[in-house]
Amino acid sequence: MKLEIYLLALTVLAVGALRAQAQGPLHDQVTVNLPFHVRVGDKILEPSRYAIRQVSGTVLQIVKNPDDPKNMRVEAAMFTIPTESARASGETKVVLRRFDRRLYLDQVWVQGKGSGYEFPLPENVKALERERRVTASVYYPYVPWSADRSTDDHVE
Repeated sequence: MKLEIYLLALTVLAVGALRAQAQGPLHDQVTVNLPFHVRVGDKILEPSRYAIRQVSGTVLQIVKNPDDPKNMRVEAAMFTIPTESARASGETKVVLRRFDRRLYLDQVWVQGKGSGYEFPLPENVKALERERRVTASVYYPYVPWSADRSTDDHVE
């Protein structure tokens, strides 16, 4: 009886391991060459080759020169965003966003996935973006044009 329970437990573990292996890696990794200084939160990434990998549901790790044992590592908070359509992303890409001559790591999309990763912008950049969206109302009196007015007339 104990042998049967042991074999059953071993079979369940083996099937679970095979199923997990068939699903592929649970965490994504993208390698990218950044030719510019790019900001992620309050960190600045220098131009170099980076590996961007998911380490948890809310954190991506960015590793400079992943083959170098003395590499720089940055962990950045992110959140998952769905693709614009119901289909999976057609390509792997890293999206940068420009604010006041500074580039920020904005999104990472992985080919074949139905979602991507988005990095929250620093609070000062969000404030600047809100400020730029503000519309101003300007009062300007409408004066209808009449044919008997000369072109030299102007509104004061």
